[in-house]
Amino acid sequence: MRGINRSLSGFFLLSALCLLPACAQAAEEDDFANETDSYVRYTAGRSLKAQPGKVQLTRSELNYSYNLKLYDRLPVKFTVNPEYVNINNSSAVDLPAHLTGFSADVETTL
Repeated sequence: MRGINRSLSGFFLLSALCLLPACAQAAEEDDFANETDSYVRYTAGRSLKAQPGKVQLTRSELNYSYNLKLYDRLPVKFTVNPEYVNINNSSAVDLPAHLTGFSADVETTL
């Protein structure tokens, strides 16, 4: 469990360091083209009412957005959002060890 948390923290740190040059260049232009947001949420182990055992969750998410203008007029925003949920289960219920998700979005204002 601790190894997973460390690898996720390393992933987020590496992602932020890779994006710093792009953010610095956009800051000179007074317009931020890249946006990042990440979090890790830990839920302490909870006892189950009907049976012995506990379930513990750790969820992490990274949101990366890139803003640009097509033909110097049409604002477009691309967003990617990978998610990871680690499940530590000591109950008799058969739960997966982890869940992963990925979403992507393209939006514009007309």
